[in-house]
Amino acid sequence: MKTYKLKLILTFILILLSFMALLLNINGRITTYAVNFENEPTLEIIGKSNIEVNADSAEVFICIENVDMNLSVSKDKSQEQFNQAKQALINIGIDADDIKISSFSTNPSYDYSSGKTLIGYFAILNFSYKLFDLEKYEESIDALIDAGITDINYVNFSLSNANEVYQTALNNALEQAIENAKNLLEKDAITVLNIEEESNFYTPLLYKNSSMNENIDTTVEICASVKIVCK
Repeated sequence: MKTYKLKLILTFILILLSFMALLLNINGRITTYAVNFENEPTLEIIGKSNIEVNADSAEVFICIENVDMNLSVSKDKSQEQFNQAKQALINIGIDADDIKISSFSTNPSYDYSSGKTLIGYFAILNFSYKLFDLEKYEESIDALIDAGITDINYVNFSLSNANEVYQTALNNALEQAIENAKNLLEKDAITVLNIEEESNFYTPLLYKNSSMNENIDTTVEICASVKIVCK
């Protein structure tokens, strides 16, 4: 009989302990999810950053034009002028592979003021050369002048480490967005819920020049913009 009572007592204790453990487990889950932030206001704000740096490379675009009543003469003049310019550029250290003809075309020119009168044949040769040392820019211009070229079409300036500079601009834009959010929310610290990149570009400077004697601005502007959602 005593053994039977003892078993009943032990069984009751085990059932009681199991019930208490269940209650503790339920209470723990309630505590974990009791806080609700859904009603806390959030803010969307954009940060921007622009960084200006000096370009470290360039591509110069040239157009050679000659006209003559004899088509062969105009073609030969343009070709010879290019050959002279190319050799002059090579002489100052520009690689021959970086001097390339982009187009070479011929077309007749007419005077329509008194009917259709042929006034000659144009031979137009377009070429470009790349500079990886901008200190050679003025020297290259002098070489072109010596070859009889007095005008250039335009110059594209670029930056070899543009991606690295862009990442810096992107971080600056994020910091600006966070600081603006702190000011607007009047907080010392905010919680950033989402970051979205707004733009990803940099603008090489396009410079048109007709005198070849003016100072060239080699500035490249790199821009970044981000949007954050915060509270």
